[in-house]
Amino acid sequence: MICNKYIVTLAACLSVSGVMSACGSKQKAGPQYKNVSRTKLKIVEDDEGNKSLVAVDEMTLAYEEVIERSPNVSSVTQITRLQGAKSPGRIDVSSDGKSIVFQAFEKDRGVKSNLWRASTSGTGGISQITAGNYYDMSPRYSTDGNRIYFSSNRNSLLPRIWSVRSSGAGGISMLTQSSSFDSNPSVSEDGIVYFCSLPPHASAGQIWSIKSDGGHLTQLTEGVDPAISKDGSQLLYSSKDRDSGNWTLWSMTSDGLSPMQMTSPTEGNSRAASWSPNGEWIVYSSDRAKDNNGTQNYDIWIMDSDGSNKIQLTTNGSFDTLPVFGPNGKSVYFLSNRGFNWEVWKMNVESVVSDNVTQASAKKPSLVY
Repeated sequence: MICNKYIVTLAACLSVSGVMSACGSKQKAGPQYKNVSRTKLKIVEDDEGNKSLVAVDEMTLAYEEVIERSPNVSSVTQITRLQGAKSPGRIDVSSDGKSIVFQAFEKDRGVKSNLWRASTSGTGGISQITAGNYYDMSPRYSTDGNRIYFSSNRNSLLPRIWSVRSSGAGGISMLTQSSSFDSNPSVSEDGIVYFCSLPPHASAGQIWSIKSDGGHLTQLTEGVDPAISKDGSQLLYSSKDRDSGNWTLWSMTSDGLSPMQMTSPTEGNSRAASWSPNGEWIVYSSDRAKDNNGTQNYDIWIMDSDGSNKIQLTTNGSFDTLPVFGPNGKSVYFLSNRGFNWEVWKMNVESVVSDNVTQASAKKPSLVY
């Protein structure tokens, strides 16, 4: 018998390891829409307290057309060509801007996931970084690009935080050794790793920090989806509003002080936030808007670092999520099921993040909030 309570609490840390919940899709599939499955992880607990990870398929609403008609972005390009053979999850971009790393589930291997690399040019196919019958997920590059931090259950039933050389060569090092579920690492320039931890029977995820050598483990706040700014001064995270049940974005100093709410629960769900390299912008995924057909789904948004000037970047009727900036600060990579397949995409946001953003935004009032 499976304990449903523990399955529910786990979703806090895991929902963006694969993809966020499809509850943001507010309209049934129609002629131009289709329900596309995605693989995500959940944890189950039996009556004896034994816990294990299971992979489940979740339906997400996709739009047939892949074209992005938003006036705020340009050069929207497909990076991967997985075509359903692999189910991708969280992504990150190397510091030199040449490669992306992403997790991918493979059902023909008993539904396990490993880390893979692809060129940001969209050519050359993909190459495998980690291997084995494990759940390797939530990869993040170190700021110098030399290592990849990720979550894996390769030595236990529950995942820990690990790191590996970006090339995949050499050994794999374990960073955390708790009895909790550790996931979604984010690494600062000075080598501090921030991650989400879900202790046994906890009702909410917690944000912790640890030095890259395994020392100075510190609990900072309750929340999920930690994302540290490049200079290590500010930390983004998501928190679930108790009244509405919607996810909201918050920021605080890296030592856990001065929390500030960035999005309101009245704006729908906001998750998976990431900093621009210069710390002036934040990209995130939100289900607050509808497309031209009246369909509500997750889109990519951007806002100033203080939570103001929210601008919708993608308007395609598909599920767009997990955005990250490229190192030049002008490109955003994200995951989308547009065209009925989950792939990694890239778009140019230079017109929004330029010095003339105020004037540019004034010309697009329908997409600025």
